[in-house]
Amino acid sequence: MPKLGVWWGVRTIGLLGVAALVVAGLAYGADQGSSTAKRITQSIDESKVVTLTGSTHRLANAQFDRGAVSESTPMEHMYLQLHRGPEQEKALEKFMREQQDPTSPNYHKWLTAEELGKNFGPAQEDIETVVQWLGSHGFQVNRVFENGLTIDVSGTAGQIKNTFHTEIHEYNVNGEKHIANASDPQIPAALADVVTGFASLNNFMPKPLIRKPRSAFSFPCTGCPDGFDGQEQYDIAPPDFATIYNVAPLYKRSNPITGKGQTVVVLEISDIKPADVATFRASFGLSGYAGTFTQIHPGTGCTDPGRNGAEIEAAIDAEWAGAVAPDAAVELASCANTTNFGAAIAAQNLLNKKNPPPIESGYTISRNSSMRSW
Repeated sequence: MPKLGVWWGVRTIGLLGVAALVVAGLAYGADQGSSTAKRITQSIDESKVVTLTGSTHRLANAQFDRGAVSESTPMEHMYLQLHRGPEQEKALEKFMREQQDPTSPNYHKWLTAEELGKNFGPAQEDIETVVQWLGSHGFQVNRVFENGLTIDVSGTAGQIKNTFHTEIHEYNVNGEKHIANASDPQIPAALADVVTGFASLNNFMPKPLIRKPRSAFSFPCTGCPDGFDGQEQYDIAPPDFATIYNVAPLYKRSNPITGKGQTVVVLEISDIKPADVATFRASFGLSGYAGTFTQIHPGTGCTDPGRNGAEIEAAIDAEWAGAVAPDAAVELASCANTTNFGAAIAAQNLLNKKNPPPIESGYTISRNSSMRSW
């Protein structure tokens, strides 16, 4: 299963009694580091390669194959993943345990992405070797992320073929056209101790799992957002949610917990109408709270996707984040898909900021490439 990018420093806590993902970093003590010894020790011999097994999408098969695409086909903002050495990985796991141990001097001491890369990423020499190797094959290196584990690179299908020894083909699956690598890519053996492979070389993207509800306790929807007109909807309001998840007692405390002072980012692949959020809040009595809503398109490789077929999912995420935490600032961070999932691009850019958002909600990917909320 292809990786989605490097997800660092994520820990689970409760947001008003509901599970949320909070970006916090990793515990680190100044007297405890990990080795950043150089691991690329051989000269790069292009004739000696290793195969990155498991890097071909399951739908990129002969049944759907329509042949190779033009070698000039752009392959933009691919994420080449690097990995830590075994000693670094052990040290990192130790620190992650210590950050949750109240008796440890590293308890709740967090690293920025830059500190993570410096203390637990590959040696700078190794990163530079990989970057130079990519450049020698004509690739454009857009960014080396601060975590030291991800390189944003753009090129063409022809460069992929010549460098990684795999063709990019077109596939027609149930009437939808996609592009993907037809076989597992290969890299020089000298780089294998540092390079994991690409997050993806295809545009088989996740899809929302939202379904038309079926229940006797529903109502016809008239004038609803695009795609829901005439469908039956569950009659559930924010107070119902608060009851179901036992959030309501938090609102009734002498010092209510309503998300005040917090920012919640929802990671999406579509923009939405801000007016829909305003209507939702007004309709359910949330306008009296101080919560706000904005939309952003953060960082390298993030193109505004506009409003598209994933708008309903995005609107639900944004509206209900503000329903659970009515005083929080809700930000919808959306990017268009490239060879990477747009929500992953947004997350990668936000996570690598010096001050990443405290709370993010996004997607996980199932084996059948459907999209599920975190």
